[in-house]
Amino acid sequence: MKDHLFYDQPTLPTAAAQTQDSIPKRVGPYAIESLLSHGGMSSLYLGKEVQTKKVVAIKVLSPSFVQNQEMIAQFLEEAKIISIADHTNIIKLYGQGKWQHGLYIAMEFVQGVSLRQFIDQHSLSLKRSLNITLQVCHALLHLHTHDIIHRDLKPENILITESGQVKVVDFGVAQLRDSEAGHKMGGGTIGTPSYMAPEQVANPLNATYASDIFSLGIILYEMVIGKLSYGHIQLSLVPKNLRPIIAKAIAPSLKDRYEDVVDLITAISLYSKESLSIDETQQGAAHSEILDSLLSAQKHFTTLSLPDWDQIDIGLASFQNGEPLGVTHDFIKLPNGNRLILTAESLSGQVDAALYIAYLKGMLKPMVAKYEQNSNITFNIDRFATELNTTLCQDKDSAKFKLNILFLNPSDDQYTFLSCGYHSLWHSTPQTAVPKLITHDNPILGLEKSQNFSHTNDNWYGDDILIFHTFNDSRLPAEKQLLIEKKAKEVIVKNLNMALPALCKLTFDELISHIDPSLSKEKRSVIAVQRL
Repeated sequence: MKDHLFYDQPTLPTAAAQTQDSIPKRVGPYAIESLLSHGGMSSLYLGKEVQTKKVVAIKVLSPSFVQNQEMIAQFLEEAKIISIADHTNIIKLYGQGKWQHGLYIAMEFVQGVSLRQFIDQHSLSLKRSLNITLQVCHALLHLHTHDIIHRDLKPENILITESGQVKVVDFGVAQLRDSEAGHKMGGGTIGTPSYMAPEQVANPLNATYASDIFSLGIILYEMVIGKLSYGHIQLSLVPKNLRPIIAKAIAPSLKDRYEDVVDLITAISLYSKESLSIDETQQGAAHSEILDSLLSAQKHFTTLSLPDWDQIDIGLASFQNGEPLGVTHDFIKLPNGNRLILTAESLSGQVDAALYIAYLKGMLKPMVAKYEQNSNITFNIDRFATELNTTLCQDKDSAKFKLNILFLNPSDDQYTFLSCGYHSLWHSTPQTAVPKLITHDNPILGLEKSQNFSHTNDNWYGDDILIFHTFNDSRLPAEKQLLIEKKAKEVIVKNLNMALPALCKLTFDELISHIDPSLSKEKRSVIAVQRL
């Protein structure tokens, strides 16, 4: 059910994660059947209208906000906007009101799958992508005609029903132009960064109809290339005749962007009539072939299985469909019983990322080989990181990488850890109830040639567990980094007695639900090692 939902990601700056409340039996005139999702600002329930038995989705304002006038105003604004937006491609409002614990909104329950899932599965043809875009365009045309700016258009907020109909949903941060509630929501990020136009990033109150067009342009790009972009746009991946349309939709400057969604509808319709068949045959097939080739090539230089190491147990949880482009995990056996674990991620766009990871692997191989082939050379983690960074920085336009290095030395009961851009590691011992958090503020690799790196060297005894993940990011605000580690700590402490694969999976699943929207979920992982 969760893949079908659209309210999972909080987009208000004041929204924070909360514990799940007990499920009420009734909200207003609706009998509650189950919890669909739970966020910082609200909960979404599946319910039925008692008299008509009509199935509805019921959004309930979180109890912690029932005294917050700003949040109440926005919640009521959302209901007002949905009631105004009566269109076949927009979620419908069935009712709203008060109940004993606050406010609720009853809406159409859509049996459908989010566009995000279609993109992840690479299941959209160019023709289908344009059809979906046009349906969203008509939804935006209706909204804009009624002075409504969505402000959070993204694949998760576009549902595709079984019949192929598009439904635009989640008006939690939508704004009626010149409305008092909308203007009180200034400050902080309102929306999802990867899909926000520059003027909206600068100030949510600057969002215009053209801001929604920008978001839709990014979504169209992602449908066409079959991948989420995470802010990295390469128009060379798009069919030639479609590039000018997408370029104009996502132009940074308002004067260069489509001002009215009618103009975008006209451009797409004309393209579909004159150029679609040509681009589908030629460039669509070529793009698919490129991606398939890159994915196939990456398998030759990426470790997808865990090693069987004596006296060391290993757990790994990552994206279930295999490692995406631009990520690598290496588990290296060194002389004298030593072991080395490397996790790296390219910060470039998807095609470049695959090439850069191959480039990085090419540099790492000879650097590691000298330690593999000579037992007399002692591994020095600072020297290793410095040498790698220096090599990367020789090119002024060098690739940028995040990197974790974990060196295990069981014979000396020691481990050494260094993180560049990922930030932290948890160390659990049988003697302590709460694992110790080890953090590093090293920058990402490839930024500055003369860079010193800090590391941690500590004891590693029998049954000690080391857990590090790639959800944190040195580029995130400090409060978001702390929230990620708070969640990691909660799940690790609760499940330390479990086998490492289960511990990693539980930690991965928990952190996925709290990941910052600007980070690629597919590139995240959790790794744990235990001294046996």
